[in-house]
Amino acid sequence: MICSIDQPASRTGIEAPPELDRPIVPDRIPASLGRPQDLVGAEPWLVVLWNDDHNTMDHVITALIKVIDGVDLNAAVQLMMTAHNQGSAYVATAPREQAELYREGLERFGLTATLERS
Repeated sequence: MICSIDQPASRTGIEAPPELDRPIVPDRIPASLGRPQDLVGAEPWLVVLWNDDHNTMDHVITALIKVIDGVDLNAAVQLMMTAHNQGSAYVATAPREQAELYREGLERFGLTATLERS
């Protein structure tokens, strides 16, 4: 049986092998989001991730890794914990178009994200 990050084996009533108790980090999908552009000459925008009560920590970590270019597991855990403990976290700074793509990518994962002028 294959367990996804959204439905860990411990929630299905089936004992999972120890390697499935850790977050499963699938391949990144930033190709549809494009690459960050150089900030020279473009007004930077901040992507804000908001804490919620319905997404698991593992799901948020996976979303950050897959959506935001340059975010690895350690950075994703730190960003998720900041949002969890403080209510929100700045997860990226990018030109407006790229920031909007990041926000939309996070929203596709069911997360709440907004943009702010830098």
